[in-house]
Amino acid sequence: MSVMVESNGIPINNSTSVNGSITDVARVYESHHLTFRRDIIDPLNDQDSFEIVTPAGRFRMTRGELYEQFAEVVASSSYRDLGQYHYPMIPYKAFRFLVREDKATNGKSEY
Repeated sequence: MSVMVESNGIPINNSTSVNGSITDVARVYESHHLTFRRDIIDPLNDQDSFEIVTPAGRFRMTRGELYEQFAEVVASSSYRDLGQYHYPMIPYKAFRFLVREDKATNGKSEY
């Protein structure tokens, strides 16, 4: 089993902090585009979350949300036959799944 790492070398684990609370994510993987991988997603239950780490940010959704909101992806021959589907440009509807991360501040006021 290989450990996935972010571009800065920090291991990606399956628990992420959102507004101070820990959220369990069943699977996390990296991609240069918003890419849905059948080998990772299909074994999950509908309520299990997965996260795709891209240069544009982290996208998190459940398997059920993928099947409901991105039905065209799941029905595509690319996903069904080749095992993955990627968007060259992120579609507008995907931004609701973008993980909003708190920005670290240095304690100095800009004003």
